[in-house]
Amino acid sequence: MNFPLISAWPHVYDALRSPRPYKQPWPAERAQQYVREQAGAHFDPHLVAVLEGIFPLLENTQTRLADAGSELPVPARQSIPA
Repeated sequence: MNFPLISAWPHVYDALRSPRPYKQPWPAERAQQYVREQAGAHFDPHLVAVLEGIFPLLENTQTRLADAGSELPVPARQSIPA
């Protein structure tokens, strides 16, 4: 079992779908196509086949968590002792 091929996709998918200071988020279709294209190279092809069936669930979860993130409290800043 090749754990890097199994564990890499969530990080990559989240990075593609999330806004960053240096880029806009990719549309879901583009990110999903990228995952498909990388099956066998960067992602386990059997896992990509499973992901095909749950992409809608992933999108729903990401949207729900992104919406919840705007409601999360911002931690108070703490000063660092000198």
